[in-house]
This record gives sequence, C-alpha cells and structure tokens, in this order.
Amino acid sequence: MSTVIVLGGGGFLAGHIERHYHNLGWRVVSIGRAAAASEAAAKHVWSLPHSKFAHLLAVEQPQLCVNAAGRASVPASMVEPLADFEASTLLSYKILDDLRRRSPSSAYIHLSSAAVYGDPASLPVHEDAACAPISPYGWHKRMSEMVLEEHTKLFALRAASLRIFSTYGAGLRRQVIWDLASRAIAEPNRPLVLQGQPDDSRDFVHGSDIAQAVQAVAERGPLHGECYNVAAGEETRMQDLAALVLRVLDRPAQIEFDGKRRPGNPRRWQADTARLRALGFSPRIGLEQGVLEVIGEINKADA
Repeated sequence: MSTVIVLGGGGFLAGHIERHYHNLGWRVVSIGRAAAASEAAAKHVWSLPHSKFAHLLAVEQPQLCVNAAGRASVPASMVEPLADFEASTLLSYKILDDLRRRSPSSAYIHLSSAAVYGDPASLPVHEDAACAPISPYGWHKRMSEMVLEEHTKLFALRAASLRIFSTYGAGLRRQVIWDLASRAIAEPNRPLVLQGQPDDSRDFVHGSDIAQAVQAVAERGPLHGECYNVAAGEETRMQDLAALVLRVLDRPAQIEFDGKRRPGNPRRWQADTARLRALGFSPRIGLEQGVLEVIGEINKADA
C-alpha cells in the first residue's frame, strides 16, 4: 500500500487531499496541530517543525509528502511578517532537509500561492511571468518555491510547487465566498457591500479540485522544481460573484462597493492553466455548484 504524509492535517486543503488519497486506497498520515480532526489512518497532533518528524519519515518512507501547512492570511502576514516567514519559508526548508536526509525517494508537493505574482501585468498569468509579490505572505511563498528548487537541483529531490489561486468550498469558513453568502443570509433586507471595485476579480478553484491537481502533478509531472497554476482558468469579477450568490439565494441584486483596497491584496487574477491541463487536470466543480455547496453548509449550521 502506498503512503502519503499530509502536513497541515485538520486544515481545509489538507482535509481534501487526505480524503482524496484515502479514496484512492492509500495509507494517509496526517500531521498538524488540528490533525485530531482528520480521518487519516494515522494522526500526529504536532506543531511543525517537530523533532520527531525526521524519524517518522525514516520509518514511513512515504511515496508522497504534501505540504499544506503554514499560515494562510495575507492581512496577518502584514502585521506579523516574521511569524509568517517562520511558518512558511523556514518550515519548508526544515521539511525538505528532513526529506533529503531521511526519505530522499519521496515525491514532495508544496502548496504555494498565486500571491507570488502580486498584481500581474497582464492576464491570464502564466507560470513564467515575473513574480512581484505585494505582501509578506506572497514573498514567503516565493521564497519557499526557491528553497524547493534548490533541493531539486542540488540534492535531486523530486518536488514541485502548486500556485493556488482563490480556493473555496464547504469547510472553509472564511474568504470571500463564505463571507458574502454568510452576510447575505444574515441580512436579507440590506444591500450586499463589498470591498474594492466591481471589476476586481479572482480565479476560483474548489478544494477538491486542488486535491485532483496534487495527484496529477505527483503522478505525471517531471518534479524538477517546476511550478503549476491551480485554478479554473476563468476570471470572475466580484460584481458577478455577488450577483451569483444573490441569485442562488433568490434575492434581488442589491450590491454596493466601498472602493477601498486592503493592503497586500491584488486587484485582478486569472490563471493560465495550460501547464497543469497538459497533465490531464480539469476542474470538476463549477463555481455555481460550489456556491450552492457553501450556502448549503451555512444553512445547515444555522438550522
């Protein structure tokens, strides 16, 4: 039986990846502060980095290690950049060093972020576009990619980075889709007010599709330190997203924008996903289906 170790156990993306590999028949080992909530075969409730991780690698010799650990907040990185660096770049280096020494045959997938691009000069943005982060979070994700590249080139580790765009889905009780739907349900008679401008945009990808992307890259990618955009490849304006949420809720499209921009947030995003699609990846969850799922979870929680 093949073994996958998932770091960040109990988190949103880690949970999707763990369930995906469990359904494939793999032995899943979950590691993280919230790993007790995981459904994995083996759970280690550890804060990473952890002194026993290297020994665990030596014992398990996993076919795959997926790093979904670390902070995932641009605003928090603006307030505490050092803490973000330690939970991102420094942690990535320690994980890769343990892999190099204890389980060098393992494939390694790092969950990076589209934040490495900052505000792209043109859309859709390709992996070869210049990286120009506008937040500590984005800088530290880019640094983590470079650490990964170092280990593939100097130590022959098999690894790749996934640059994830705007993820969402049931279980992620934050970010824009959850926030819009929650407020629209809680205040049905008030206009839905959004930050920024109507043509601000994102490229959304469901959590389960990210798990599909991990499998595609791990099985069919060269794993020479390369990066892959993970997204639907579709630009969705905030105006249109809000209208979709209200339509699904059967509410009038009363939408307002405050014109403010949060520091560190890009204005528009759309991914060129040709590199990932060449490995056979295709998103399975459309945006409307995903919005319905999130709204269903909110209504269930409020019942």
